[in-house]
Amino acid sequence: MHIKHRLTPPYTPQCNPLERANRVLKTMIAQNIKKSQKTWDLYLPELQFVFNTAPSTSTGFTPAYLNCGREFHVPESLAHETALASNRKHQHRIESIQAALELAQNVIASNFQKQQGHYNLRRRKWAPEIGEKVL
Repeated sequence: MHIKHRLTPPYTPQCNPLERANRVLKTMIAQNIKKSQKTWDLYLPELQFVFNTAPSTSTGFTPAYLNCGREFHVPESLAHETALASNRKHQHRIESIQAALELAQNVIASNFQKQQGHYNLRRRKWAPEIGEKVL
């Protein structure tokens, strides 16, 4: 599966993408609880569905498609799907996932370049002179 375990520095939530996902989820819960704060957990399945089917601005794809290779359907339409699929469909799905992942990596790289350009607009090049006091 080529899964790489990556560690983040302790006490630095900005390095952990899961913290950003948690922030979005907390906002979604806060907007949906309305008056009763005791029933927030009843909304979790719907919020999870919304979160997994919303396209990411970084990749251009939904998390459902990048992780599962297909878009999720509304729960009522799941009963109409067939459970069996042919090997060709599986092979086509694998190839489309690989193409989508490659495209997502390219989109992330181009977005990184854009963000780097915005960041570098305010940056000044500085190098200390010999004998200059620095903090």
